[in-house]
Amino acid sequence: MAKRSTPQVDPGRVLVTIIVPVKDRVELTRQCFRGIRETVTGISYELIMVDNGSTDGTAEFARELGNDIRYIYNEHGVNFSASNNQAAAVARGEYLVFLNNDTLPQPGWLSAMLETHQRHPDVGSVGAKLLYPETDTIQHAGVLIRNYPNPVSPYHVYHHFAQDAPAVNTEREYPCVTAACMLIRKELFDQLEGFDEGFIFGYEDVDLCLRILERRLKNIYTPRAVVYHYESQSPGRHRYGAANIERLQKKWEGKLEGLLSRTGETLDHHDVSIIMLTYNALTYTKYTVRSLIHHTQCPYEVIFVDNGSTDGTKAYLQRLVAEHPNFRLIDNATNLGFSAGNNQGIRAARGQYVLLLNNDVLVGDGWLENLVAALEHDTRIGMVGPVTNYVSGRQRLKKVPYQGDQEFYGFAQKVRNANRGKLTPRRRIAGFAMLMRKALYDELGGLDERFGSGNYEDDDLCLRVRGMGYAIMVDEGTFIHHFGSRTFVENKVDYAASLRKNKHIFRVKWPKINLDWLLEKHEPLSKELERRSKSALELIDQGDVESGSIQCEEILNENPLMMEAVYGLGRVAQLAGETREARNHYERALSLNRDWAPAQQSLAVIDLAEGLLNSAQDRLVVILEKNPRDLDARRLLGQVLIEQERFEDGIGTLMGILRDEPDDWSTHFVLATLYAEIDEAEQVTHHLEAVLAANPSHTQARALLQQLGSNQ
Repeated sequence: MAKRSTPQVDPGRVLVTIIVPVKDRVELTRQCFRGIRETVTGISYELIMVDNGSTDGTAEFARELGNDIRYIYNEHGVNFSASNNQAAAVARGEYLVFLNNDTLPQPGWLSAMLETHQRHPDVGSVGAKLLYPETDTIQHAGVLIRNYPNPVSPYHVYHHFAQDAPAVNTEREYPCVTAACMLIRKELFDQLEGFDEGFIFGYEDVDLCLRILERRLKNIYTPRAVVYHYESQSPGRHRYGAANIERLQKKWEGKLEGLLSRTGETLDHHDVSIIMLTYNALTYTKYTVRSLIHHTQCPYEVIFVDNGSTDGTKAYLQRLVAEHPNFRLIDNATNLGFSAGNNQGIRAARGQYVLLLNNDVLVGDGWLENLVAALEHDTRIGMVGPVTNYVSGRQRLKKVPYQGDQEFYGFAQKVRNANRGKLTPRRRIAGFAMLMRKALYDELGGLDERFGSGNYEDDDLCLRVRGMGYAIMVDEGTFIHHFGSRTFVENKVDYAASLRKNKHIFRVKWPKINLDWLLEKHEPLSKELERRSKSALELIDQGDVESGSIQCEEILNENPLMMEAVYGLGRVAQLAGETREARNHYERALSLNRDWAPAQQSLAVIDLAEGLLNSAQDRLVVILEKNPRDLDARRLLGQVLIEQERFEDGIGTLMGILRDEPDDWSTHFVLATLYAEIDEAEQVTHHLEAVLAANPSHTQARALLQQLGSNQ
């Protein structure tokens, strides 16, 4: 644990003033202040708490801190902007840090923000990487602005991405950063006259950042400053959302194009291009579009490709395009078919990602940002899809309890909450909702247009994605309702005939592919990979490192998130003496499951070897908190304590193992080697004999015992 620093509140130079507005939730405030004190070292700072009429013990906590903080109490409370302005007016620091009380700073956060500011002469503010504590995914990694659904619509980019995704680990300029954790020079803040107090718990940070841009200064995001954010814990903070949006529009509508151009951004920025084919079936298209508009937060455009509709669909789409700046229409006089229509739409796409989406679906909150986050979880993932109620293959949930639209949305949210971030490898996914990077789609040449109106073109594309060495994943937390084959039904297309025709085309193209294997009918790919991972680790432990390593690499081609295979590569590197590479693999495995004991323990072994004793101890404590009877972790902790010269604690820990497990030969051997270092021959003999009694083939113990006998 880092040494606690004492905030500088005496007269003299203070480098940083940390301002924390609070309103009740004293348990979060305690956690935040503890985090500050344990993670800030070597920087002179003061803490100002602005209490807006708390009634839960916050004032008593402030009294406990005494001279460690400066305390401002507002009996009737003021808003976020006014609280920060009030504290900034009396701040002694050269820099100000605005920090929410529902945050938990991580080691090095403040020094990283300061260093970033001092390295850029034209910087105005610096923002941090904020993580959701439950999932270790991104809450904030910069803020962009788009022109829909409102003319000025800020949004958090890379929301819910994995914290180690490459996109969120690059320092870069953004139009805005959040004031949940923001650093700015006090002189500049004063010149800007602080936060606009007309904003009430929302968008005051966006407004401040835009005024910084007006001064031709930059807002910089640094991924090296990491802070957990419990987000929106202050009561009543969302009541003023509509008023804040209205104020933001009035201040900035019509003024942003020039400002954003300095950051390399535009208002019509689209992360995802959604390609939606239509051929009649107007009723279902309306269902889909309405759902899409109301439940999509991720920046997107929709490219409608109409294949000659005659039921009013064209007129409906034309009205949509006129009303929505992120909607476009390609109007075909005849039906080009599913593959050709999608290829046509993607050629017009401007997004980094492309999503093929049927016009007979319903989507729930967070659906698109979750799919994008899943795709970006690893660069080796080439394609992502959701789970659903109606589709061939293992994406289908066989029993869904909802009836009707409204029940669907509640069910989709339950699925999202239960399976957030859970990705499952598949050999193929269905084309009703299929997300890829546009660059990969283009490289593959798109859908094979020989498949015409539909069926098997998605299977073909999946095989080509796998052939390029990319994995296909299903996001188990994203559930999309699929009405199913509505275009075929509404247009009275002979579905069975289409299926037979395209199945023949597929078999000619892929004669060696077993369709049951592709659809994972007999065994899920995930189960197969679990078996192969176990086998790979056994090979490595048995000394066949080359075969085990090859098997781990093959597994990761099909599931880059298979932590056992990542761990296996770490074992291979460690056995080869490549400690840095081993650490990288173990930390990657741990990022996939932070509670996974084998990765924590392997990192503790490396920490011990490199003399990082406190780090090793912390890792082992985490393991033992989950499983107090983990013998390997207890044994290693005993060794760490001894290396820390806490001999009684270390020996006591090891002897405690023997009280529970008298025949644990590994602990006996550790104790034998320890006693050998201090020439306690009787103890050495006792423990070596215990080793051989439990494990007669232990050659090291036998050799040491023989050496001990010859020396006596």
